[in-house]
Amino acid sequence: MVGKYKEVKEIRSRMEQERLYNECRAEVASLKKQISSTNIATREYKHERDELKKSNKRINTRLVTMTKKQEATKAAQKSGMWSAGAGTTIAILYEYWKVPGVGFPGGHEWKGFWEHESVFGLLMFLCTVTYGALYRSLHDG
Repeated sequence: MVGKYKEVKEIRSRMEQERLYNECRAEVASLKKQISSTNIATREYKHERDELKKSNKRINTRLVTMTKKQEATKAAQKSGMWSAGAGTTIAILYEYWKVPGVGFPGGHEWKGFWEHESVFGLLMFLCTVTYGALYRSLHDG
């Protein structure tokens, strides 16, 4: 823009000086309008940016909550997996003990003890805990 206008020493007449002065004023006014428009747009973008930051914060909070729920779901699935494995193991064990010639530990007199629901529940619990401990020791994290 500076190269567009003549040096003061190169202006020959008052008419030329007025014309250049008016051109300069028009250009300054145009630049002021551009700056004003830019500032308005910047303010709008600032509002949008602030809204996006708030929205992003809400989304991150929901994402963390969802991740916690997913982790809880995975933990429940794993414990269900261990319980199912324990149930299958104990069921096979009881079926094996019912085979003639094998019998229950301690002999036929102990059959009532082994078939009691408390003993069955304890065996299920211990087997589930064992499978869980094995899983955790074999899988990091």
